[in-house]
Parts: sequence; C-alpha cells; structure tokens
Amino acid sequence: MLSLYVVGLGELIPLPGLFVIAAILSSTDPIAVGALLKELDAPHKLHMIIEGESLINDGTSIVCFQVLVEIYKGSAPNIGRILMNICTLCIGGPALGLVMGLIFTAWMRRVVKDAALMVSLTFVNCFLIFFLCEYFPWNISGLPAIVTAAIVSSAQGQSEL
Repeated sequence: MLSLYVVGLGELIPLPGLFVIAAILSSTDPIAVGALLKELDAPHKLHMIIEGESLINDGTSIVCFQVLVEIYKGSAPNIGRILMNICTLCIGGPALGLVMGLIFTAWMRRVVKDAALMVSLTFVNCFLIFFLCEYFPWNISGLPAIVTAAIVSSAQGQSEL
C-alpha cells in the first residue's frame, strides 16, 4: 500500500489519508482576490461571481471530504450515497436558508423602529440556521443556508425601500 512517511511525526499516512488531507486543503479563499478587485475598482458583479464560486468550491470540498473519510474508514461508499451527500449539501442548505429567510423576514416586518431588535433578530437567524444545519444529523451545510437566508432578507428589504 502506498503511504507517506511524515517527517518529525515518525508515522506513515496511507494514501486514503493523504486524499482526506487534500480534500481539507483544496477549499479556496477569495479574500485576497476580493481585496484586489476592490482596490482596482472592478465591477461589483465580478466580485459577487468570485464569492459565489468560492461557496461552490467549499461545498465541493465538503462532499469530497465526507466521501474520502468513508473510504479511509474502510466503508466504501456507493454512488447513491455520494449523490445523496451532494443533494443534501448543495440543495438542502439553500432550501433551509430560503425557508428561514422568509420566516425571519416576515417577523422583521412586524418590528417598527427598533434597531436593536432588528440586529438581534439577524444574529438569531444566522445562529439558528447554523445550529439546525450542523447539530442535527441532516448532513446539511450551514454556510449555503446562511448565505441564502441573507440573500432573501436583503432582497425583501430592498424591495420595500
């Protein structure tokens, strides 16, 4: 079996373990690119496209990580399980975010001239969505859910101005 000797740790890492490490490290971070685009006065649409691409990369690396951890543990996943992971991570998160965004937006419409309560509701919305996604064994990614809820709240707020 192929493996890598880790210098300083004195142990061998098998090839599936190396793939797990690669899945963890494969996720990109667009912060530096976003800062450069802002400095160059690039169009806002380009900035949003790059941020959306980063979210897709994060979701892909999460799916790869989960599949590779199962292989590392010795239980080879079948194609049905892989497709189920993709669906729950890529569709389940945004679906929950859409529902929670609509619920909290309707709740925020009832608040009149209370900025502290609006900010509090926004924080509660984000943390509740993340808790629902990550705590329960639904295998839903919290990041796309929060982003979708924020987009829904933002769109509803802009349509009322």
